[in-house]
Amino acid sequence: MIKVALICGTGASSSFMAVKLRAAVKEKGLHIEVSVCPETALTKEIETYDHILIGPHLSFLEEELPSRYQLKGKLAVIPYYIYATMDGCQLLKLITDSQ
Repeated sequence: MIKVALICGTGASSSFMAVKLRAAVKEKGLHIEVSVCPETALTKEIETYDHILIGPHLSFLEEELPSRYQLKGKLAVIPYYIYATMDGCQLLKLITDSQ
């Protein structure tokens, strides 16, 4: 099972994105667990994820997180065009293409 964390400020926008991503995962019949992690609530659990995807408004975390945690997963900022449109299919493609 692939574990994906979506990180945003309070968890509101990433919750919507997670719903869209889960729908795309279900449609494709993949085994991907999607979690929402508000930036203010991050813990060492973030180190267990295979993909850590950051909302574009928190792009500064791309440099910060590796210094705070021992990340095993791939870290990326979600492209604005995917985040703004809440395109779960495009986000899933981003994840699967980086495998």
